[in-house]
Amino acid sequence: MFSKSTGYIMILFTLIAILFISLFFKELNGNEQVFHSEQKDQFFEEVTIPNLPEPSPDVTEFVQMRIMVVGDVLMHIPLTKAGYNRQTDQYQFESFFQQVKPIFAKADFVIGNLETPLAGKEKGFSGYPRFNAPKEIALALKNAGVNVLTTANNHSFDQGEQGLIKTLDHLDEYQILHTGSFRTQSERDIPLILEKDGFKIGLIAYTYGLNGFIKPKDKPYLVNTLDLEAVASDVKRLKENHVDYILAMIHYGTEYQRVPNDLQKNGQKT
Repeated sequence: MFSKSTGYIMILFTLIAILFISLFFKELNGNEQVFHSEQKDQFFEEVTIPNLPEPSPDVTEFVQMRIMVVGDVLMHIPLTKAGYNRQTDQYQFESFFQQVKPIFAKADFVIGNLETPLAGKEKGFSGYPRFNAPKEIALALKNAGVNVLTTANNHSFDQGEQGLIKTLDHLDEYQILHTGSFRTQSERDIPLILEKDGFKIGLIAYTYGLNGFIKPKDKPYLVNTLDLEAVASDVKRLKENHVDYILAMIHYGTEYQRVPNDLQKNGQKT
């Protein structure tokens, strides 16, 4: 497809070609017309080349960012035991993800929800109702290609404040991006932005509750519980950072139910 500027140039070249031909040939008798250098100078003095507008680019540059989102990573005791090696007395969970690793490799960002604290062996590994898993599950996720984890869910506070903090420390150890729970208010105030070639997606995460646990009143930043004012504030902060899109990961719903509850319906409308 030609631009308008290209069309102008083609017309101009056509006119110049016709004028050159008329200098070489007589219109009626066909006698040869010698084209002298002084005629060339005279010709170019008479031809005025118009000022053409700068051509606009015909091709728009696109940035392709692929994001995959997986479900909850919830470590029940049978899963924890399955990753234990008695000979080495170590945990290894890479085999859990070997079938999906090639799929994850096709994405720029793979996001999961870590629905278990990584509070350390000294706390004792446990499943329902208060989870605690080996930190090696985070390493296995990293090796599988999961590079972003949300940590706002109903099990975030299963091992208390220290368990929450230790979980984030382990994610930092394995260089996994995370959002949803935080160690300080200043940490919470820094939005998580996924970026590729200048294209930005802001990620926010919240949970409907903490299974009855209550955050300390002076530390509301520890876990993002669903609050519309907080959500509006976080969205505003991301817009101030000029993100192109905002992805909200909200942990809510009724267990074992396949239809949304009232909170989910109202939240979607909001």
